[in-house]
Amino acid sequence: MPKLIDVRLFQIVCDRNGFGGSIELTGNIFGVTFDDPAVEKVRKDIYPFPGGPIRIAQGETVPIQMDDSITFLLSSPSTEPASANPKFINIGGDLSNGLGSKFLTQDFTIQVPSCSEGPGRRFDLQFDSPNLRITLGFHICLNSIF
Repeated sequence: MPKLIDVRLFQIVCDRNGFGGSIELTGNIFGVTFDDPAVEKVRKDIYPFPGGPIRIAQGETVPIQMDDSITFLLSSPSTEPASANPKFINIGGDLSNGLGSKFLTQDFTIQVPSCSEGPGRRFDLQFDSPNLRITLGFHICLNSIF
C-alpha cells in the first residue's frame, strides 16, 4: 500500500523587499513525483495563484486558503513492490520578480504526522534574489486510506 502524502500551502511571507513598498507576486506552486529526477511520474498543481497576483510587502504574511490539500503517492517498500510508486517528491515551483525556481525534495522515508492529528509538519521553502526573499509555508501530513 503506498504512502499518501497531503501537501497544503498555508502562507506566503515577504521576509525582505529591497525595492520598497509592495510587490505583485505570481507563479505556480506544484509537486512532482519521480524515481529518476529527469523523468517526472506525476505533476500536480498545489497553488497556481488562482486569483491572480498577490500583493505583499516586507514583513507581511498572506494566509493562503486552499479548499483541499493535494495528495501525492509515494512508495512504501515494506508493503508493496519497490517499483509500484515513486520514491521521491519535489515540492516548490516558480515565482515571479526574479525569484526563479526552488524545490524541497523528500523521499519515501519521510516521517510526518497523520493528517487526523492536525495540519501536519511545517516545511518552509525560501526563494531569494538580491533584493527579495519570499518564504512559502507548507503543511505536510500522512493521509490514511482507511
